[in-house]
Amino acid sequence: MKQRICVAVFMVCLALIALPQSVFAGDDGFFIGASLAYAEVGADFDFDDNSKGDFEESDLGYKIFGGLKWGLLGIEGGYVNFGNPDGDTDGRNGDVELDGFDLFGVLTFGLGPVDVFGKLGGFVWDADFSGGDLLHGGDDGFDVAGGIGAAINLGSFGIRAEVEYFDVSGRMDGATMISTGLVYTF
Repeated sequence: MKQRICVAVFMVCLALIALPQSVFAGDDGFFIGASLAYAEVGADFDFDDNSKGDFEESDLGYKIFGGLKWGLLGIEGGYVNFGNPDGDTDGRNGDVELDGFDLFGVLTFGLGPVDVFGKLGGFVWDADFSGGDLLHGGDDGFDVAGGIGAAINLGSFGIRAEVEYFDVSGRMDGATMISTGLVYTF
């Protein structure tokens, strides 16, 4: 039985590879998309009594993006919002609002109906801190960002999943986003 299942899976894979690549390949051209995400941020909190605490919390985030793809290369930019993660640090409550704009160079490899990609670029960000015992305020900056992902394509539409890391610094201590979304190429 196992052998039959393996043969069937192998035959389906061969059939997908044999189909014209234009059916599956992500189109070249301009694209737009949106994703929902698990977003995690880290920060170094300063409290009113001059003590410090490490903050590592998550929330539902989202991003809206667009760009241009031509062959293996592309460029992508968008708006990223990490939600409003809140939690306790050393028994004190606080929250962080982190958002910003990113711009990436993208390298894409088509593997039948799936595109696998990597991207590297920068992130212009703004963070606001609030909570009971925190020194309120914020931080902002420009830092390196990168990610890897895959997209399943059917003509001009795609379903995309990716992991991105944003090396935000200052009072921030990095941010990660794991997202799934839709892409349309025109």
